[in-house]
Amino acid sequence: WAASMEGRAGWSCKIKRTEPGRGPLGCGGAKNAAVRASSGRFIMLQDADDVSHPQRLQSQLEAALQAPTHTLLGANFERHPPGATRHYTAWANSLTQEALMLQRFRECTVIAPTWFMSRETFERSGGFGLTLGDDLQLFQRHCSAGGTLRRVGCGSDGRAPLLTYRHHPESLSAATPRSVLLRIRASAFLEAVLEGELGRGVEPPWEEGFTVWNAGRDGKQFVKSLPWRWQTRCRAFCDVDTRKIGTSVDLSFSPSDNNDDEIRGSSPEERDKIRHRRVPVVHWRDARPPLVLCVAMGRTDGVFEANVEELATKLGLREGFHYWHFN
Repeated sequence: WAASMEGRAGWSCKIKRTEPGRGPLGCGGAKNAAVRASSGRFIMLQDADDVSHPQRLQSQLEAALQAPTHTLLGANFERHPPGATRHYTAWANSLTQEALMLQRFRECTVIAPTWFMSRETFERSGGFGLTLGDDLQLFQRHCSAGGTLRRVGCGSDGRAPLLTYRHHPESLSAATPRSVLLRIRASAFLEAVLEGELGRGVEPPWEEGFTVWNAGRDGKQFVKSLPWRWQTRCRAFCDVDTRKIGTSVDLSFSPSDNNDDEIRGSSPEERDKIRHRRVPVVHWRDARPPLVLCVAMGRTDGVFEANVEELATKLGLREGFHYWHFN
């Protein structure tokens, strides 16, 4: 079999030996093994059931040769069957090059089956993790390490798809719990913004308190995913729902819910305050920066986006500095 494959022009065959007694390493482990078995300068990813269009390799290779060294390239894509994940597909394909970085805490702004990068970039990111959300972990590590993002298309306007991305309701991506993805994104936001360079210079500082836009499930889950010392810096939630405005959000929790040495070392009085903490909900027009926006975009017929623009204009706010999208 190997000899017959080697006889084909341009083919090189590699046979991988398994190790008895070693358990499965999952999707991330399989992709890492594939990279180790290869030798090229660039790595192009694709799921087995997706279809790369004829122009993909050339388009992404040319872009990679012109891009900064540590660039993770993605591509425009179409879904099969058509219409699957309609909102996500429209969002991902419409992002500007700048927005690929600005909105990276919402999701992978360049989808993993379209990734194209240098081997050096892959190794610098640490490769894929061996747990659920392995592609999101690599994506966030790449961004946190100062890597850049770029999306490539084809056609006269550069927007035609380079990949047909097949949708399976039972796929591993669809089965990954929201809580897992939330923890990965919140951890990246903590490292890069709350405690990192991206949060420097904001007035008032994040340390002095921040506002979370959305007093519902997504806003509360974001705050509760943070270490307790940052939970206590959430000074307010803001919302458009008149039933919530003027009320408060219960952020009470037990110290056992958060494995944080600082809370376990605090006084009984401090722990009692943390256990019984309520945060006010204000009208979005009364929100004060810095802000974390935990509202899904493209779901309100433009109302949410218009509200954000109005507040940003009134207060002179800039995305990626005074406020970040998280959902």
